[in-house]
Amino acid sequence: MNSRNIVIGALAGLAIGTLIGALSSTTTAATITSKARKKGKSYADGLKKAFSEAVDVLSEKAGVAKEEGEDLLKQGRTEANRLKNKAESLLH
Repeated sequence: MNSRNIVIGALAGLAIGTLIGALSSTTTAATITSKARKKGKSYADGLKKAFSEAVDVLSEKAGVAKEEGEDLLKQGRTEANRLKNKAESLLH
């Protein structure tokens, strides 16, 4: 037997096995499609939920960072005014 006959035999066996499997299967294409659709929707819902949670966490962290930045800016302005007033009092 040469390798060409082996390949042809393997392909023929694969084709026959696929045909027998398809003919003897009790699962219809509609059932398979329905299951795939449900599974896909489940994955999509999970991704949407994870994305939404990530956005919520990032929004919260951005809000905290903004508040901290505003507090630092207020402290800086207060300190700048204090130093300005001290310098003016020293000059007069």
